[in-house]
Amino acid sequence: MPASRTYPVAWLDYLREEEGLGRHNPLFSRLALEILADFYRLGLSSPFCIVDIGGGEGGLLEALLYSGLDVRSYTILDREPKLLEIAKSRASNVPVSAVKLDLEALTGSPNSEVLRRSLEVDLVCMVRILNYLPDSAVAGLQDALAASHARAALLVIPAELDGTEQAEQEIEFHGTTVAQYRRPMSAYAVFLRGAGFTMILEKSIGVEQYSGPTHRLIIAYRNEIAATTN
Repeated sequence: MPASRTYPVAWLDYLREEEGLGRHNPLFSRLALEILADFYRLGLSSPFCIVDIGGGEGGLLEALLYSGLDVRSYTILDREPKLLEIAKSRASNVPVSAVKLDLEALTGSPNSEVLRRSLEVDLVCMVRILNYLPDSAVAGLQDALAASHARAALLVIPAELDGTEQAEQEIEFHGTTVAQYRRPMSAYAVFLRGAGFTMILEKSIGVEQYSGPTHRLIIAYRNEIAATTN
């Protein structure tokens, strides 16, 4: 039976063994193009100050810069120092802050204040992170978002974890057992509403190497901004 470990640790081990640290990820390239097109269509102004929660080695940062999105500053929150070190090296012309933060230990800890301060930005990105956090951590993240002045939020949910009902499951990921949390799409709408956001866009996206949609993309605006958006 493989040892049980958290997703960030398993992901780091996977990247090390596959020599994938710093390597291009096609998912992030596709996301960056979708984000650029949708933000232009929705009229969300730039340049952006962005925080990437669970952003790991900075793959989304690199893809957004390559796509041409105007980024003023970028903050990555992750628990793995090695990944944060790589992330800081991905951009030479944009200020990048790498903050070590254990997202699974938010409630009643100094981590919650670190998170809240980090969310005073234009855009909060949560790519494939909510499905690896227990309900208590998701609630702490929701509270921090609600207390912030972030203007927009972006969620990316793996299609295989977009279920009709909530469930916790364990999967084997590269020799380790990792907890995943399957939640219905309505749960993400509730999460955003509780944080003071209105869902503006929801759609399926795919990556070239795979057939069919692989992820769900959600973009939400702070309520007062959404009220003025056509």
